[in-house]
Amino acid sequence: IEEIDAIIDKSGSTICAEIQGRIDCCVKLSGMPDLTLTFANTSLFDNVSFHPCIRFKRWESEKVLSFVPP
Repeated sequence: IEEIDAIIDKSGSTICAEIQGRIDCCVKLSGMPDLTLTFANTSLFDNVSFHPCIRFKRWESEKVLSFVPP
């Protein structure tokens, strides 16, 4: 799910823009699975915030979302 917030001047030029997105999923896993999500173009991710279960240091070093779901 994505939302775009932007400020555009009267000539149509973008002053600033922000895209907010989230991934919602319903997965039936047993035990305590260790999940990893990778993305094709992580350079598009800037100023991110994640759920506390995300291993943020791994994101910073490898640009991989690694977590055990809550």
